Amino acid sequence: MAGRHREPEPSRTWYEFPELPPRPDPDTGKPFPPHAPGFKNDKGVNAEHDPGRSTKLSHKPEPPESMGTVLAWHRHSRLANIHGFLVALAIMAGGAVLIALLRGDLGYLGYWQIWVIVLVFAYLASNPFSYQTTSVGTDWIKWDYNRRWYQRRARSNHLKLYELSRIEGYFAGGMLHLRFEDLDGRGADRQVGDLQRDRRIWDLFYNGLLHSVANGAEINRVAVELLKLDETPAMRLRNQRPEPTDIGGSDNPTEPRRPDPGH
Repeated sequence: MAGRHREPEPSRTWYEFPELPPRPDPDTGKPFPPHAPGFKNDKGVNAEHDPGRSTKLSHKPEPPESMGTVLAWHRHSRLANIHGFLVALAIMAGGAVLIALLRGDLGYLGYWQIWVIVLVFAYLASNPFSYQTTSVGTDWIKWDYNRRWYQRRARSNHLKLYELSRIEGYFAGGMLHLRFEDLDGRGADRQVGDLQRDRRIWDLFYNGLLHSVANGAEINRVAVELLKLDETPAMRLRNQRPEPTDIGGSDNPTEPRRPDPGH
């Protein structure tokens, strides 16, 4: 799902919580957030040595307008897309052979039309000429899609990570998904695996999500368990958020602050 856009929500008071990792500097990325829990895509190789991803600088995306620099990005390499197509082709061909064996008739495998259908379904399942680039900065995440022949321009969508208003976890097709929206009304729906293509993307995404949850973002139980939020201070801080009238004394370590309007 490329993204949704709803009406912006009313602004809310945003608090700094010393118990959570701080927001990194938008230009330097320091201090970088600690490793987030739940990461399951560690290949044990550096990004520049991963054959499944593109490292060409020409593929590096631009950040959203008036927002900080790109700190991490991921795009599948051509080799990875070809591999995906071949895997899909093998599955479809294996399925056709299995059906023939179950029917006790291998003769229809000699019809070229059968293999055209196999090729078409393998193409549709793997979409080998489609490229999605995921990039992330200090407080934003963005998706860019290559332009197809019937489109006037390439699609793009981004969200502000520290201003998420709704987070929903759910299962679909045996895969874990996250659906989330920000205060500007932008939304996205992603498999968790897509957010874990790069450890740095997951860490930056998770840190912004922690602050959003602590500041009152709506979240369902599936997402809480999926993201292991009960193991962090975020849920407790969310339930202990002070009212604006409670702020003012120097003894209170939590100060209200709106996110920088430039982000």
